[in-house]
Amino acid sequence: MSIRRAHTALLCFVLASGCGGGGKDEKSGGGQVTISGTIPAAAARSGLAFSASEVKTVVAFSIDSGWWTAPVLNGAFGIQVDPGQPIGLVFAGANDQLLGYLALPSGFVSIPLQAAADGMTAIDLGALSGASGAAISPSHDPVGDELVLNAPDRTGLLQAEGFFSTVVRNPDADSDGRLDVLEGRFFRPFILYFVDGGTLSGTAGVPTHPASITGYRFGLSVSEAAGSFPSSVTFSGPTGSGLVGAASDPSPNRNGDSAAYGSPYVQSPAVPPGGTYRIGYQGQVLTFDVPDQSAATQQVAVAVPTLTLNGDGTIHKLSWTYQLGGGNSALDPRSLIHDLIVQIDGDGSGQACPANGGVQASQGSRVYNSPNLSPEVTEHVLACQNISAAHVGGIYMAYNDVYGNHMVVTWRR
Repeated sequence: MSIRRAHTALLCFVLASGCGGGGKDEKSGGGQVTISGTIPAAAARSGLAFSASEVKTVVAFSIDSGWWTAPVLNGAFGIQVDPGQPIGLVFAGANDQLLGYLALPSGFVSIPLQAAADGMTAIDLGALSGASGAAISPSHDPVGDELVLNAPDRTGLLQAEGFFSTVVRNPDADSDGRLDVLEGRFFRPFILYFVDGGTLSGTAGVPTHPASITGYRFGLSVSEAAGSFPSSVTFSGPTGSGLVGAASDPSPNRNGDSAAYGSPYVQSPAVPPGGTYRIGYQGQVLTFDVPDQSAATQQVAVAVPTLTLNGDGTIHKLSWTYQLGGGNSALDPRSLIHDLIVQIDGDGSGQACPANGGVQASQGSRVYNSPNLSPEVTEHVLACQNISAAHVGGIYMAYNDVYGNHMVVTWRR
């Protein structure tokens, strides 16, 4: 199983990029990073709503690499997980019910392991105590020590984490009293934002501050071994969301033991309001409480492109930097970006690049699609050197973030 392929499947689902996808598998034990901590025996002294003796299992889950379980013995736990991705950590009782979830003092509701310092193999959270409701706070916050993030990275990650945080805070989306992953299924909401990043002036992208989000799709990713997925689901959101019993559109992207669904494209509002979203799925209602998204235009990450031309005015390569939508705050893409593709639209002069294999007639004015590019890559030499910069209609810097969201960032002529 490839993590990259699982993200790619969703990007194809929303962009019709003509690429393939993959699934995910449940995992128990194993891994390379050990997360440990202790739950005080006396709940009253720690502010917890439960005692150590009530906790039976610690459960960790990621975006698409699976979930892991470990027993809690005398209040102590240690669980091994795969590194390189955000992890949600929750605690279950004897009946697999949610008792509490980890919330870091730095503001994260997941552990951003993709920001791990070199050589880091273990995190000791220390003693856990009650924070608010089911939230549990550790005495040691690994952000800033084992997990290295600068201020802009934290801002971008906290924005991106919003939809994944709904699963950490409520890992029982179908409300049957048991954690979904302990029943062999995983429901994860995600967001697709269409972002107007700015304009192309000559060979350089000129960002608009703040970035303009022009619309969204609300998405649902489902994983379960049974693999029997419906052809459609329905989306309903809070007042003003633009979603009232809306059937998924387009058709779902099914792949083995996973499937992805998207709501219709919503332009008003362009950013979904915070609140409770309900998805009708196989006769069940899945519930997700989405935090406020009003800061998205300031905090969304954008890749700002620059063109390098050949002597005849054709494009040799694109290079780019990442920044927040609110200004020139440089981001380390390794902390936030999972993968990116560069897409170029032409003006109808017929300069499509047959060498890259991704351009199809159904993509209209599209003349170029890059392969999927890792966050370490910040320049791309075009596979064809025949695309005239003067005939470029627009460039899309479209990426998947580490929380499974998808951003289509447009640069206009």
